[in-house]
Amino acid sequence: MHVDIRPCGASACGVVVWASPQAQADARQGSGRELIGMQLFQDFSRRGDAWRGKVYVPDLNRTLAGAARIVDANHLEAKGCALALFCKTQVWTRVTPKAS
Repeated sequence: MHVDIRPCGASACGVVVWASPQAQADARQGSGRELIGMQLFQDFSRRGDAWRGKVYVPDLNRTLAGAARIVDANHLEAKGCALALFCKTQVWTRVTPKAS
């Protein structure tokens, strides 16, 4: 999945711009919605060295507390938690846009 992280008013959000056929099928099964164009990161604002907000997980059809931390120029550590006890962390890699 490719997510475009962009300003949304006073905060930041992340919108899906590309997803594999399997990710799209999982999202349709979980949420009944199309994945492309879906806003996954909502109301993210900077707090200390991290960004915090809400993360929508389409295959679970749930919105969780989320955090993101920039690791370096090409990597972002994303974390989502349910009840602050059950958390999952992923390291995302920047995708270089293809020249047109």
